[in-house]
Amino acid sequence: MLKQKRYQPHFLCLLCISWLLSLPAICTITAQEQAGQTKPKPQFMLDTGGHTAIIEGLAFTSDGKYLVSAGHDKVIRVWDWQAEKTVRVLRIPIERGSWGKIYAMAVSPNGQYVAAGGYTFEQEIYLFDFRTGELKALLRGHTDVILGLNFSPDSKWLLSGGADSTAILWDVERATLLYRLTGHKDRIHGVSFSTTGTSAFTASDDNTIRKWNLYTGELLKILKGHSRRVMAVSVSPNGDTIASTSWDDTIRLWNSQSGESKKVIDIHDSPWNIGFTPDGKFIITSRGEVWNLSTGTLHFSLPESKESRVITIHPDGQLVASVDLENTILVWSLTEKKIQKRLGGQGYIPFSLAFSPDGDSIAWSNSLPPISPLVKPNQVENLTYTLALPTENQSVSSPQKLATLNKLFVGAITQQGGLQLKRSNSHSKDDIGNMYFLDIFQSEQMVGRISWHRTRGFRHQAYTFSLDGEIIATGGANGQLWAYDRQGNELGTYKGHVGYIYSLAASPDNRFLVSTATDQTIKLWNLKTRELIVTLFHGNDGEWVMWVPQGYYTSSRNGDRLVGWHINQGFDKKPRYIRASQFKRHLYSPEIINEAIRLTSAKAAIKKLRRSDILLQELLALTPPKIKLLSPTANDNLSAKEIQLSVELLESSEPIKGFDIFVNNRRVTPPNSKGFLPERAQDSTAIRNFTIPLANGKNTIQVTANSWVGSSEPKIIVVNNQFTEASLETRETLYIVAIGVDQYPEVPPICNGKNGSCQLKYAGKDAQNFHDTLTQTMGQLHKRIKSKVLFNGAGGELEPTKDNIVDALDLLQAATAADTVVVFLSGHGTNYENQGKKGSYLFLPTNAKRRSQGSWISSTIVSWAEIEKALHLARGRRMLFVDTCRAAGAYNERLLKNSADESVIVFSASDSQSNAQEREDLQNGIFTHVVVRGFQGEGNLTKDVDDKIEVLEFTQFVDGEIARISKYQQKPEFDFQQKNFILAKQ
Repeated sequence: MLKQKRYQPHFLCLLCISWLLSLPAICTITAQEQAGQTKPKPQFMLDTGGHTAIIEGLAFTSDGKYLVSAGHDKVIRVWDWQAEKTVRVLRIPIERGSWGKIYAMAVSPNGQYVAAGGYTFEQEIYLFDFRTGELKALLRGHTDVILGLNFSPDSKWLLSGGADSTAILWDVERATLLYRLTGHKDRIHGVSFSTTGTSAFTASDDNTIRKWNLYTGELLKILKGHSRRVMAVSVSPNGDTIASTSWDDTIRLWNSQSGESKKVIDIHDSPWNIGFTPDGKFIITSRGEVWNLSTGTLHFSLPESKESRVITIHPDGQLVASVDLENTILVWSLTEKKIQKRLGGQGYIPFSLAFSPDGDSIAWSNSLPPISPLVKPNQVENLTYTLALPTENQSVSSPQKLATLNKLFVGAITQQGGLQLKRSNSHSKDDIGNMYFLDIFQSEQMVGRISWHRTRGFRHQAYTFSLDGEIIATGGANGQLWAYDRQGNELGTYKGHVGYIYSLAASPDNRFLVSTATDQTIKLWNLKTRELIVTLFHGNDGEWVMWVPQGYYTSSRNGDRLVGWHINQGFDKKPRYIRASQFKRHLYSPEIINEAIRLTSAKAAIKKLRRSDILLQELLALTPPKIKLLSPTANDNLSAKEIQLSVELLESSEPIKGFDIFVNNRRVTPPNSKGFLPERAQDSTAIRNFTIPLANGKNTIQVTANSWVGSSEPKIIVVNNQFTEASLETRETLYIVAIGVDQYPEVPPICNGKNGSCQLKYAGKDAQNFHDTLTQTMGQLHKRIKSKVLFNGAGGELEPTKDNIVDALDLLQAATAADTVVVFLSGHGTNYENQGKKGSYLFLPTNAKRRSQGSWISSTIVSWAEIEKALHLARGRRMLFVDTCRAAGAYNERLLKNSADESVIVFSASDSQSNAQEREDLQNGIFTHVVVRGFQGEGNLTKDVDDKIEVLEFTQFVDGEIARISKYQQKPEFDFQQKNFILAKQ
């Protein structure tokens, strides 16, 4: 057997995983649970592009082009497996807890249908049209969880098996029940048709396999021989042999006609599923073992598949797909015995977790530990990332690579105040009802015991004392996380996780509990009240999103595209899914996230900051716009200066306010894009046409429609244009608005520490130097320049007052798609504080004033909304340079996030953890000093090749030089997601 790539789990670990992951399927649906599903609430879900929980169903389509998967994260994914991406997601109605988990999935051989079942509301099977994703029918007949599904070879019939010990034969086209096959004494996991489709086989936990006549529903044979539950049954390609696998660690081969046993193969571990290769010579188990049927020996093993519950073989017999421990689908070459493709999302499982000694930050790992967490719980190893928690003067920022040693962080506490926690198990392989114990010892005497079983987490996987020893938190399977006192008496539950909990840590100040799970999230709780405060998802590409249960969130540039609301439309209808990014104007709220953590309560934060805000339930009852691009079409080959863009509105509950149109990340939205005719947005025939410019070569066109409710999902197409004089090939006007503020006569001494003066020395000079440098360098690439420079002492309309700044920004409205817009701000930045609301970024003009209670007078400050509006109305390529200091935590997440969403290129002097510095020896701010040098030629890192300064090399120069000059005390931030382009010439 080949050694597993990352670590080889102990056999006990594998066995426990098998027990734990099988158990949800046996839970019987009670009347009380059914009563709770009458008013399902919208569910906030991750959509990372891959599965975030156990995968139960896996199948190649018969043409081999697609791979379909489904599982405990309650979605069905259709993959273009060669491109390694999800092309369609099918959804069923869901609720909190296990409702909606999919335990069985099948694809019809004719490629028309996908069937899915599991822990559904009325034990129905959902039948989808594979090509369109539309829900075709509901098949109702089972009385408990669906565990097995299979289509007949001609796709006319569907066979299902369930926890009600019954199999049902369905007429697919008519969506009707043909026969109920009864006789098994326990759950039915495996169902399979004969190659002729006239008979079928069912495998059960009663240790038997039964053969049925499908024309009459008659029982033909009972195949006995297995000593434990039979998990799967498969029919050979020629139809003369069936294979079964059991928890007795064997594969048995049977004569499909007589039912006689032909061979018994002893295997290493009990797999969940098996399948024949197309030539019938081998059987492949879900654990990745390939067995030679003629010799009964192991041919080879596929590493990284030991935890897989499913296996599927490509129609050509050369490829097989399995699943690894982190729910990534692996497509293997059987001939080369190596992975060809990995199908997963942007997430990972953070296995280890810890607090810093001061409690100001958390840290976690993004890689598997050397020993399975099931064997060695509470590990604090391989810590990779850290997140600083917000304080009174500090906002939450993005996760950072961990620079300090792991030993500086503290994980779970298992000994405290003379008490010690030890777990113990009492079980046999089939006895899934036995308790798993967490024992409390004092001086080697057991003083308490916390007993768990199949409805309470199974085993105690992660557990910790609070620092004062008064609370014991323990977590296990299915998101079970509970609190107990030091005697083992139950205090309550922490509700929120849906995966297996791997790590816990309590904060040193006894305020927080933090947890990680296989659902790929990190959750922060109020340790004592058990309220879920925030959830963090951090992707392996650096994108992240953090949200409170009520739906408010903060995120990286694209993080809010990874989460959204699943909204049931009735148990017999296809649900809606709305991405968080579509409701950004209502729910993007870094200030609520910050305040929730500061107050250790999301409820308290919302009450304080958003008392009159629209309720999420009301918002989700409305429909954001949905659009379709009619022309041009993807991959069109054009030869034009500009083209007509045709957009159709498909649905919206509110009138359309306007459109945002970008070509190659340049805003080209025509001035007439506001509003929508006909006025009633519900008119499904509403179509608008726009004339938009093109560039030569590849053009990426992105269109979004906006209403009061929210925005549509962006529609993006790529066309090719072979026209050398296309509109976007010229650079017409360079607009520069540079603002520098040194003097703040009405601002009290509140800067640079207590009683520190807010006067600056070089902000005005920064603005002048920046303007003059860009005129000389960027100006060479443009036909004309229009600019304004505001600084103290300039006089008249050029003094940097609130009104003059707003008037200067109005200059940008005249910019066209072929223009370049640059805004430069140097001075003090702060946060808006008024009536208990914090968070809106402010730029302070020279006439800024504060009230006696400390809040800013709105008529004397420039809000980020005003700057953003000016940039939004401008067209063309837009750039923002911000040389304002953090001002004790005043740096606001909205600045970078909103600019990024608008495709504004942002260069910021500092991040949320550092200050932008002025230097006497430089006679400038460090940021402006370096930026000016970059434009003057030092930003051309390939000067021996050409005289052009490109954005990427310019950014590299600025980042490195600021780090050198500030000795890493100032860290700039950039948001540049566009294609590299020439910024200036030397």
